Amino acid sequence: MTQSNLTHSFFIVAALFFGNLVQAQTLSLNYPVGGETIMAGTNPSTSGSSWETTYILYSWSNFTNTPIAFDMYKGSQLVNRVQSTYISLGGSMTAHWVIPAWQEPGADYQIKVVNLNDSSVLSQSGAFSIVAPPVPTVSWISPTAGKCFKRSGKKPLIYMQWSAAGEFATLRLPGTIEILKGETVYKTVVENSWNAQLVLSRISEMIPKTMPLGNDYRVRIRTPSMGYEFVSPYFGICK
Repeated sequence: MTQSNLTHSFFIVAALFFGNLVQAQTLSLNYPVGGETIMAGTNPSTSGSSWETTYILYSWSNFTNTPIAFDMYKGSQLVNRVQSTYISLGGSMTAHWVIPAWQEPGADYQIKVVNLNDSSVLSQSGAFSIVAPPVPTVSWISPTAGKCFKRSGKKPLIYMQWSAAGEFATLRLPGTIEILKGETVYKTVVENSWNAQLVLSRISEMIPKTMPLGNDYRVRIRTPSMGYEFVSPYFGICK
């Protein structure tokens, strides 16, 4: 082979070699990277405004219509697939990420980005922590202690109103609203529904003509997913 041919072959090989380096596929997680402490049910990033929402931030280069997924692990166990999408060429994006208020706390969470074509892991975060939100507090506006709701009238109503304080996402849990007589549930007003969120703060209920008289009634709000209970003072049903 002549010197000219050798030189030409060298440039071809070099071009292919350096071309492959330039075209290397990369994907990086920018958040979380590991070491973060995230409160369940809150939005620690500045990218969004939705309760119970944060975002995975990532960037990539040199992909061609590649399906990827973001998987959240707790230790070695897959908790859930956060989101799946396609990436091409290069860029940076955010992945919608919901961490419900009732997510189990732990310091061994991790995000892995998976290439769905071959199940390879393109990138992964270090371990980060998820902590439980603080328990909300409820102050009752109605019924107040000793309040008596009359059973007579065209539209007899029990007015229930409260003021709740705490993390918004915690207050946004689906709930159950009940009227108790003594320790027994006399009536379930709303059962495990988003219509019974603590942030709803007020609701009214008809008083049946057959509702027993007494001063041992209370309203109870329960959030089954977190096990919270908030009970009003005793009130009465009178003529």
